[in-house]
Amino acid sequence: MRAKVLAFGLVGAMFLGVSSMTQGQGQGGSLVIAGGALQDSSGAIFKRLVQLAGKGSICALGTANGNPARVADLAVSDIKVAGGVGVAVDITTRNAAQSTIDPKTLEILRGCAGFWFEGGDQRRIMDAFAPNGKATPALEVIRQRFAAGAVIGGTSAGAAMMSDPMIAEGSSLEALRAGKATLESGLGFVQGVVTDQHFLKRGRFARLLLAMAQSNSGLAVGVDEDTALIIPASGAWQVIGSSSVTIFEAPRGLKPDKLEDIEVSMLSQGDTFDPATRAITVSSARKAIAVNDTYFGSGVRFDANLSAPDAFKNLMQDFADSPENTASGLFMTGSSATNFIDDAWRVILEKTEHSTGYHGRGDGNTYSVVRLKLRLEGVRVSVVPR
Repeated sequence: MRAKVLAFGLVGAMFLGVSSMTQGQGQGGSLVIAGGALQDSSGAIFKRLVQLAGKGSICALGTANGNPARVADLAVSDIKVAGGVGVAVDITTRNAAQSTIDPKTLEILRGCAGFWFEGGDQRRIMDAFAPNGKATPALEVIRQRFAAGAVIGGTSAGAAMMSDPMIAEGSSLEALRAGKATLESGLGFVQGVVTDQHFLKRGRFARLLLAMAQSNSGLAVGVDEDTALIIPASGAWQVIGSSSVTIFEAPRGLKPDKLEDIEVSMLSQGDTFDPATRAITVSSARKAIAVNDTYFGSGVRFDANLSAPDAFKNLMQDFADSPENTASGLFMTGSSATNFIDDAWRVILEKTEHSTGYHGRGDGNTYSVVRLKLRLEGVRVSVVPR
């Protein structure tokens, strides 16, 4: 039996703009959005890619990488181990002027039922396939195949380019200082959603919140390392992998300087999210945490460095396991004087009637945390001698 959360919650009913049939779905085919640093879950992720491609071959592209041929060959090997047939396609920023119009290369692309983009720098993908915002013949072929049902997958930079706009660079602290994330045009295989990768391991959630506000998408997804989000052409998204996918929902009109009334959910292996209904279904491997469960006693760890690896994940998990109704943490820069911090931002989490935590050990020591309320505010932190 899987736990299903049907309520729209705080912001679900406030969605306007992009229709639910379009927002958060692939435009014909399926997507495999991997968060980078694939390790233990690599096999499961590539098996799903192969499954979605059916009997057709999968084109492996190392375009984003500094060593494109090597990583494309590694992807071909991973695809083979997963039971599929991979074909390395040589499209790089160095040869794109010729390779993206080459008839033989275009024919190879037309013959693929799936496409896999390796990691590196997402700008290289854009420079090669859509220089100056203009789609090349190679990109047009990939879009045609996608519209016909082909699967598109990618990891790290190969996943970052799937949304439009895409996050191009920068840390959470850099985005907070600037008051905005660095957004550029992406390929837009998924509509109305901003995506981010290496998400929990690199503390990127503040930059994703800013990107969501700037794009007015109202929906943002952070995929952690060794984890992937499967987005089908229709129906519910699914999480696979060893870590989590974090989903942010916000009302339209969210402002970068007023990040509040946001719902955050952290989903794990086997959990699903339906972008049309906003229903979250938690895997039967995890059970709801009782309200009176006091595993962490009466308090929740306060984290003064939410930029640190897994800090936000740990805060969410500890909060789910606590009877407390609020929890918080900080983003801070280094001190330029002895008595204050240059810049600081406080993240405040609150439980509502829609909030539920789940825990299980059937697939590892995993948590799912559903619909906490989040806000982020600038603060000043003083350093006072004892």
